[in-house]
Amino acid sequence: MQNMPEGTEERKREDRRVRRTRSSIRRAFLDLLNEKEYTQITVTELSERADINRKTFYAYYSGMEELLWELEKGLVEDYRGLCDRTDFFIPMFDGKAYFQEISRIIDANLEILTRLGDMGVLPDLMVRIKDMTIERFLEKNTSEEAQTDARIILTAEFIATGALAMFSRWTMDPQMSLDAFVDLAGALAVGGIREAFGGSREA
Repeated sequence: MQNMPEGTEERKREDRRVRRTRSSIRRAFLDLLNEKEYTQITVTELSERADINRKTFYAYYSGMEELLWELEKGLVEDYRGLCDRTDFFIPMFDGKAYFQEISRIIDANLEILTRLGDMGVLPDLMVRIKDMTIERFLEKNTSEEAQTDARIILTAEFIATGALAMFSRWTMDPQMSLDAFVDLAGALAVGGIREAFGGSREA
């Protein structure tokens, strides 16, 4: 059996410790957000809730703003990964599967999204995600002509703005199940209003 390089186990233990500490800080932060306004949470209070000292907190974050930014960044990166894996221009593009992946991201981060919604910062986060979506959408169509084609640019804006506005509204006021929401969003993305609502209505 090949010997492990010296220090590998120690690094693994260190990595696990870092993950546990960050997880404890994050958990404490979300719990406190459920109890009070963001501006009322202090580093001392959060550190006590996470069972760490202030020095440990500042070893990971410069302040509460950076902790909040990290939560938002995680959501943006999850969505960036989905956009990188998605080719919107292939004939067999599966809109429903795309939104199912988004629903997985939402489901995994629902508590964070809810807290951000309560804080009133969700719209700003959605703008960041929208801009990143448009950027990735345009990058998928790499021709120089397409990059300046008004149809492509407006289509990207329409898809990103419409989808994210739906998600933002649903997160703040989920009056239908996540599965039903995904079905509706997928139908709208692929077939438009007629498919989503089963054809034109009788006059």
